Amino acid sequence: MFKYGYDVNQNSNNSASHVIELIKSGSKVLEFGCATGYMSKILVEEKNCTVIGIEIDEWAAEQARRYCSEVIVGDIENLDLLNLFPSEDFDYIVFADVLEHLKRPELVLEKCKYLIKSDGQVLASIPNIAHMSIVLNLINGVFEYQKIGLLDNTHLKFFTKETALELFEKSGFLPKVVSRVTILPQNTEFSSVLHKYPENLINFINTTNKESNTYQFIIKAVLLNEENRFKNIYDTLESVKKEKIDLQREVNQLKESLVLQQQYSTDLEKIIEKKDKQFQELESHIDYMKNENDNNNRQFEQEMTKIKNLYSQLEESYKQQKAMFDNLNIELENKKIECNNKQRKIRDLEEEIESLLPEVEVVKKIRNSKILSKYLEWKS
Repeated sequence: MFKYGYDVNQNSNNSASHVIELIKSGSKVLEFGCATGYMSKILVEEKNCTVIGIEIDEWAAEQARRYCSEVIVGDIENLDLLNLFPSEDFDYIVFADVLEHLKRPELVLEKCKYLIKSDGQVLASIPNIAHMSIVLNLINGVFEYQKIGLLDNTHLKFFTKETALELFEKSGFLPKVVSRVTILPQNTEFSSVLHKYPENLINFINTTNKESNTYQFIIKAVLLNEENRFKNIYDTLESVKKEKIDLQREVNQLKESLVLQQQYSTDLEKIIEKKDKQFQELESHIDYMKNENDNNNRQFEQEMTKIKNLYSQLEESYKQQKAMFDNLNIELENKKIECNNKQRKIRDLEEEIESLLPEVEVVKKIRNSKILSKYLEWKS
């Protein structure tokens, strides 16, 4: 399966959208490594460009023919480019993530000098081998090729910003990094975990390597001739002038800020002086409160001593009262026992009386009978 074809989102931070943005509408473009024509499609359909592509993969080249006016299948380094394109008539020559795949990219670039117009441009996107994710892997002794990305397993050359610019300069061009694709280490294919490393190490890498988060450089190069050299000097001069104006504006702003800071400093000194006076008054008040607190503490301790003595007296009185209460409880229990015994005797006597009642009745009857008998005798 071909691994270099994808749809370009022109609103996202990717190398293809950066390169496409640099190409003017209606231009004639030679695209090295056009792949499936994912860039050519946009250049043709949205910018009305004429695109000729060169692609080593036959299947990808067939896909690109849907957009390109012509697609040549072959190895860039083995093609006779000067015979294929005898006239210098290209407005742009594009190397989108291509140069790093070549054995001798400088030779291909040298041929390109004869393929573009005098005011034409070579546009390239080049991976940055000095990206922090690579540096951190090297610290761990790791350098593993990937299917795609910074360490694509088909890369033959590796570039930093300086060596990428040097490649173009040695090939007869005036190069400039015009934009960058930036990706944080944790968001790359390596998913670097920054908190595993000392913070001062991360800070050191970021400080010493200003391109530590640059994933790809977008380079624009023009022919190294007097006209372009003069234009480059002029552009540099204009850039320096603009930078000077910006710096002067910053200086003026800093001066204004300094006046405000001085006024603020004066006001702050007055505030500090006032606060110092308030602080001294507060200290005096605190000393007074401390003395009051000490006096209150002494009075409190005296009162606590009185309360403790009173508590001791109450506690002793309570013990005595409790002893009396306990004795009364014992005496009450004894009275209850005595009362229970007497009640038991009363019940026994009542039972005895109950048992004697029949005999009493008999005695009563006998006595009544005797009395009646004597009465009758007396009456007779």
